[in-house]
Amino acid sequence: MLFMVELKHSPETCITARDRSSSEMDAKQLHVLREIAAKHGAMVVDGWSFPVGHQLWYVIDAKESHAVGDVFFESGAFRWNTVTINPVMNHDSFIRNVLEPIVDGPEPPKTEEASSDQRQSNHKAWQPFHQPVK
Repeated sequence: MLFMVELKHSPETCITARDRSSSEMDAKQLHVLREIAAKHGAMVVDGWSFPVGHQLWYVIDAKESHAVGDVFFESGAFRWNTVTINPVMNHDSFIRNVLEPIVDGPEPPKTEEASSDQRQSNHKAWQPFHQPVK
């Protein structure tokens, strides 16, 4: 399952604005984030940063969100960021699982040849309705 992790911090808690020792420790942890993820049964698919906006994003592939939380706990990123974890799907999955059923409608159930009772029932449904005249 894919998870989008968003890290946000203030200019004051930014890795570039803090004392050298804590910044260096946090930089080393982010540098080995892929290895930390692997220890928790997760994989870093990719990541992006917006340094001026004090934000980072990672897509993590993991069985559950707890594993993702463990990755960012062990990395120490939670100490200087607000960490938000959301389950996501890629765009192809979104098209297949969400958009196509809307556009195409649900798949009709696959059935064997209709039984004679079903054929009679269907035939009656198409006959005009007549009420006896009194």
